[in-house]
Amino acid sequence: MNRDALRAALAPLPPGPTRIRTALMLTGLRQLDLARRVGCSQAVISMIVTGDREVSPRERARIARAFRLEVSDLFGSSEPTNTEAVA
Repeated sequence: MNRDALRAALAPLPPGPTRIRTALMLTGLRQLDLARRVGCSQAVISMIVTGDREVSPRERARIARAFRLEVSDLFGSSEPTNTEAVA
């Protein structure tokens, strides 16, 4: 699956564990493969995917890089967005 298709598939999902779990399924990447790319254990990835563990900023960047995505593609934007027009 290419990057744009993966982004489109993840966009409607809630950020965080759901997007990571879906990205794993859509790309065929195993938790063990992701763990190796991130530099942690498969157990840590399992806890992240189930939402049982907070993800550090460094891990967020490494997970996103493993999928060739931006951090915001998986974890949402930490910046507030202004959807209202300014008068």
